[in-house]
Amino acid sequence: MLTITTRKFVEQGEKKREITGIKGCIPREELPTVYLRDVPRFAEKWSKAGYNVYFPTSSGGYTGDNVQIGQIYEEERFQFLLLQIKRAGDRLHAIRVEEKKLKGTWKGTETFVI
Repeated sequence: MLTITTRKFVEQGEKKREITGIKGCIPREELPTVYLRDVPRFAEKWSKAGYNVYFPTSSGGYTGDNVQIGQIYEEERFQFLLLQIKRAGDRLHAIRVEEKKLKGTWKGTETFVI
């Protein structure tokens, strides 16, 4: 279970959040390759110095944003990123369910004669 903790505050009349903790992110090495190839996804950076959330754009591509402890976001941006992280979690769950089904059916041996 992923847990993100924040500190809420007001700066110059705007609602802001500072990320104070991130726990429970599955290490990149343990994520399915199919998950890492598409979006939305949330994963630890290769440098292990924070996290990246990637999400689709309206033009059909994708973009991303850094998520790390100490980072400050305007509330609207934080809520958008939180939604993308939740969607990435839902997508990962669906991949894991499909993976479990495949492990039950995709096994055995085959012989091809050509």
